[in-house]
Amino acid sequence: MPIIKKINIGDKYVLEYEADITPQKKKSFFRFSPKWSIAACLAVVVAVTALILPTMIKPDDGTLEVKMHIFSSYEEFSEVMPDTKIVENLSYIDGVELEIYGAFQDVSIEDATKIENFSHFEIGAKTGDQYVANIYLRLNDIDGAEKHIENSALTSKTEINGIPVSYAYNDDGEYWDSVVIVNENNYNICFYSAEEKDFLEFLTLILEI
Repeated sequence: MPIIKKINIGDKYVLEYEADITPQKKKSFFRFSPKWSIAACLAVVVAVTALILPTMIKPDDGTLEVKMHIFSSYEEFSEVMPDTKIVENLSYIDGVELEIYGAFQDVSIEDATKIENFSHFEIGAKTGDQYVANIYLRLNDIDGAEKHIENSALTSKTEINGIPVSYAYNDDGEYWDSVVIVNENNYNICFYSAEEKDFLEFLTLILEI
C-alpha cells in the first residue's frame, strides 16, 4: 500500500482569478481557460480530436466518433492506466479533488488489455470550485511533446527529481504551461498560479516518480 501524503496546499495553489471567471460545469471536457469563446472551444475540440484520434474515422461513412469516459476515482483510472505516479501523487494531496476523463476508441472501459487503444486522458485537479492544475496525458507521444514545447515556446528548462521539465508562463491564460516525459508518455501539466516558485514546488510534489 502506498503511503498517503497529507499536504495542505493552502491558498497559494488555488486559482487567483477574480470575479470575471464564470462557473465551470463538472462535465465540460475543455475548461481550463474560461476566457475562450464558444467558437474557439469548438475549433480546439476539432483540432485536438483530429490530432489524437486519427484512427477513429469510420470507413463506412467517413465520420469521426469520439467516446469519452469520466472516471469516478483515481482507483478506477489506475485499473485501466497503471503506473501513472504523477496522477497518483496528485490524488494524495490533501484538499485536491480529481476529475479524470479518457478519450478512447471503441473498446470497453473494463477491457484493460486494450490499453494501447487509449490515447488521451485529461486530469483536472481542483479544490472546491477552483482549479489547481490540469494534466493532459498522451501515451507514447514524445513527438507531440516536442511539438508542444516548440509551438508554445516553453523555453525555460529545469530538472526535478531527475526528470527534465520544459515550461513557460502563459500570460493570456494566466497559468504555467509545462511538459515532462516519463516512460515515453507526454504529460502536459498546466498550473494556475502567478508565482514560479509555487509552480516548481507543485511539480516537485507530483514528480516523485
